[in-house]
Amino acid sequence: MAQIRYTTDGTTPTATTGNVYLAPFTLPATATVRYRAFDNAGNAEATHAQTITIDTTPPTASLTAPANGSTVSGTTTLSATASDNVAVDHVNFLVDGSIVGSDSSAPYSISWNSASVADGVHAFSARAFDTADNQGTSSDNSVTVSNVLDTTPPTSTISCDGSACTSAPYSNPVSVTLAATDNPGGSGVSVIRYTTDGTDPTLVNGTTYSGSFSVTSTTTVKYRAYDNASNAEPVNSQLITIGATSISLTAPADGSTVNGTVALTASVSGATPDHVGFLVDGTSVGTALSAPWSVNWDSTSVPDGQHTIVARAFDGSGGTIGSSAPVTVTVQQLDTTPPVSTIACNAGGCGGWFNSAVTVTLAATDNPGGSGVSQIRYTTDGTTPTLVNGTTYTGSFSVTSTTPVKYRAYDNASNAEPVNSQTIQIDPLAPASSIQCNGTACTGSFYSAAVSVSLNATDVGGSGVNEIVYTTDGSTPTLSHGNVYSGPFTLAQTTTVRYRAFDNAGNAEPTNSALIQVDTIPPTTTINCVGSPCVAGAWYRSGVSISLMATDADSGVAQIRYTTNGTVPTRTTGIIYTAPFTLAATTTINYRAYDNAGNLEPNNVQQVQVDGTAPTATLTAPSAGAIVAGQTTLSANATDNVAVDHVDFLVDGASVGSDSSAPYSFDWNSATVVDGTHTIAARAFDSAGNQTTSSNVSVIATNTNLLQNPGLEQGSGNIPTCWVLAGYGTNTFAWTWTSDVHSGSHAENLNITSYTNGDRKLLNAFNGTCSIATQAGRVYTITVWYTSTARSVIFAFLSTTGATGVYNYLAQSPQQQIAPGWSQASWTTPPMPTGATNLSIGMGENGPGSVTMDDFGAFRTG
Repeated sequence: MAQIRYTTDGTTPTATTGNVYLAPFTLPATATVRYRAFDNAGNAEATHAQTITIDTTPPTASLTAPANGSTVSGTTTLSATASDNVAVDHVNFLVDGSIVGSDSSAPYSISWNSASVADGVHAFSARAFDTADNQGTSSDNSVTVSNVLDTTPPTSTISCDGSACTSAPYSNPVSVTLAATDNPGGSGVSVIRYTTDGTDPTLVNGTTYSGSFSVTSTTTVKYRAYDNASNAEPVNSQLITIGATSISLTAPADGSTVNGTVALTASVSGATPDHVGFLVDGTSVGTALSAPWSVNWDSTSVPDGQHTIVARAFDGSGGTIGSSAPVTVTVQQLDTTPPVSTIACNAGGCGGWFNSAVTVTLAATDNPGGSGVSQIRYTTDGTTPTLVNGTTYTGSFSVTSTTPVKYRAYDNASNAEPVNSQTIQIDPLAPASSIQCNGTACTGSFYSAAVSVSLNATDVGGSGVNEIVYTTDGSTPTLSHGNVYSGPFTLAQTTTVRYRAFDNAGNAEPTNSALIQVDTIPPTTTINCVGSPCVAGAWYRSGVSISLMATDADSGVAQIRYTTNGTVPTRTTGIIYTAPFTLAATTTINYRAYDNAGNLEPNNVQQVQVDGTAPTATLTAPSAGAIVAGQTTLSANATDNVAVDHVDFLVDGASVGSDSSAPYSFDWNSATVVDGTHTIAARAFDSAGNQTTSSNVSVIATNTNLLQNPGLEQGSGNIPTCWVLAGYGTNTFAWTWTSDVHSGSHAENLNITSYTNGDRKLLNAFNGTCSIATQAGRVYTITVWYTSTARSVIFAFLSTTGATGVYNYLAQSPQQQIAPGWSQASWTTPPMPTGATNLSIGMGENGPGSVTMDDFGAFRTG
């Protein structure tokens, strides 16, 4: 590189202009530095530009809280404002020059615990910093910190009309003023509470004092002040007495007679009341709110006679402050108004019709202040009642038929009201109603279509038919329940119509009932093959039994008709079904049912396929005489002219499994039967249910091995545990406990290399532990796996009663085939003779050759 050139005046540096950079330089003010480098070949990079802002102006700060000269305690908020020509970064708050907190966003404030300094005067300030780290500090505020607990209550005072309250009575309402002060340095007065009802003021009882209030009657004012530390002074009490008020009733005069509207007037002296109330016989009849104290009273509101009038003065709270002496007057009104009478029938109205005898009641009243009712006169013969005609009413009387009752009342001033007339209508007879179906009398038969039902009623009692009410839900119709008949209605299903008519007198006939049976739905028929629903495509055996059954929810089934010749049965053709019938060949059956309403269901068609040929079955496994143990596969072949449905496998005649698809087989657990001979067969079924059972095959089940150490796994030397190496005669032999096995880890090998006579054999040991406990008549199947180079023999030796520990030859099997590879030999012993107690079995040779034996089995099979 040759050089770096830069400028601070906004121009672009070149190879010959600008400043050659030699070392760091200082900028006194904001400037844009342009710079570039040049190499020795004269190449120059593009010009770079970097504006560097210089801020030398400090921010300003002002502490806004707490105020200068204020007192603080507990947790106190410190607040400040700050500004800067660029940007304020943060504000620190200082107490006595030490930082106590900081805030980086406006509004700037912190919460400070004043208990962190001693009580007394402290200097508070705020210091602002801008993003260039310039700073400005506010002036100090002197603030007193006082965290001493305030336990002194405030003190309150009371004044009346601007001066100290006195015990002397006041002649007018008093303006009451309360004031309170707290101890110097205290928390300050919070509230003054007062009462005027005699109770003690508390924070929740009484009134918060907010300004002067008026007392208009003698009152005890109780008051107390609370400070901001919740200290409360004791309750103060001041009795304020208001001077007495004198009141007298000036009109009407005592002993006077009045009527109509009467002016009631009172005179008041002394303290002015809030209002004056006037009472007649103790009941308020009016209130005067200002002088002159007077109201108008309607004397007709009380009966004629003597009455007492009083005037009372009340203060603003409703308290009585004065009461006049009572004045007695006589009320006497003039009577020119006749009385008014009324009639009641059975304690109610008399309009309309009644259906039985009616109790008639008359009553009369005279006008308020009138002379009073003298009598009521009435007639029931249509004539006009007068003082000399008709009957004087003395009590209720009965009317048993339609009757005109005329009546009028007279008062004690001989005023008579006009004649009243009331016709009382009585109808004791119930109406009668009838019913029709489709315009004619309803019958008990079924209708095959919806029925139009009409009702009709007549009344002979005189009041006329009011309405017919009917129900179709079985309930009883009443005036408040059921359908009001307005015209024919339609029934689409069997319904009991209950109906009755009501006349205008309220008479109701007994409830009528008509069962209208409607059946519009045809019956439904089902077909069964051999007692179960016929299945389309299924095959049935020859002679399949066919049964038909029909149901009908309403009128009931009349008959079922069917055909087997392909024709459709009608009401008159086909065979009437009476009982199940049989089919010997595939047949199409047409069938349908009719109900008692004449409804006919659509024709039903069912093809029934008949197969009369049974399938064939052959058991293919196991073979006859096979020895089986554990899970054994049973296999069979089956054929049919139509289709084999499934093959069941039978053991001793009982089904033990089934297979529905060829090749037919089933894995049978032979341990489910006792050891011994069992018969196995296969039974094939075709889709029609025809069946054939194969011939039986006898097998021997061997699942409970009676031998100890049958696999020759335990032993020592050349002798397996619970076994003995036996034999006799002239021969050369060798025994080996070998690892050439059928299963497990060990087998026993016998090798006779030269032979003259006798035999050699492996037998289970001649003792009660290793030999097989037996008794007379039992038969055993002996099995053994072997490989050989000569024909071997299975031996049986027997111990009998009285010869404990002595075993004698019992029998031996025919010679087994030479087996180059592992083969299983099987032999069944003769029945055990009388006295037999223990059986020992084994295998050996009675000639030269080698045999290896493993996995012996001894199973009781008889």
